[in-house]
Amino acid sequence: MVTRTFRLNPEYDTILNEEAEKQGLSVSALLNQIIRQYVLVSRFTQRIPAITLTYHTFTPLLERIPDKDLVEVAEKTGAIIPEEAILQRGKRITFDTVNWLIDVVYGRYGNWFDSSQSIINGEERVHLTHQLNHKWSQYLGGYMHSMFESILNVEPKVETRENSVTIYLKTPKGLTSNQLKKK
Repeated sequence: MVTRTFRLNPEYDTILNEEAEKQGLSVSALLNQIIRQYVLVSRFTQRIPAITLTYHTFTPLLERIPDKDLVEVAEKTGAIIPEEAILQRGKRITFDTVNWLIDVVYGRYGNWFDSSQSIINGEERVHLTHQLNHKWSQYLGGYMHSMFESILNVEPKVETRENSVTIYLKTPKGLTSNQLKKK
């Protein structure tokens, strides 16, 4: 760890202390979480046009998009955006960095879903749960399928449910996209 000293607006200090106490953390731990989010996500999303919507605003908009159009947009964006996001962060395209993107960038800090990953009988299972209903599941299913197919040349099996998506991958961890494409 590195020790840094800086000046802080007293109002911000009060809020940080209150929030740290609510979360059962030290202010230092809370600041590390905030800085981690900035380093991994916010500094990149500040450079591009983006908006933040509550689930209550986003869901009715999503419900109005025809299924065919929704999946088409998901497949197009899933084929381009994830690879750019990984490369923009100076990371190599590997199976592990794609999983990291899902878990950290889209899940933990993007609030797209809660992610859990496991390996069962040599098969990777990525399970994404959310509160945005079947349309979001359709979008995520198309996006994730396209992402694995275009970035890693892996054909995932994707199951969508009302509030979750499960992705099954028969791919050993740690392979680069070049290694996968040669298979």
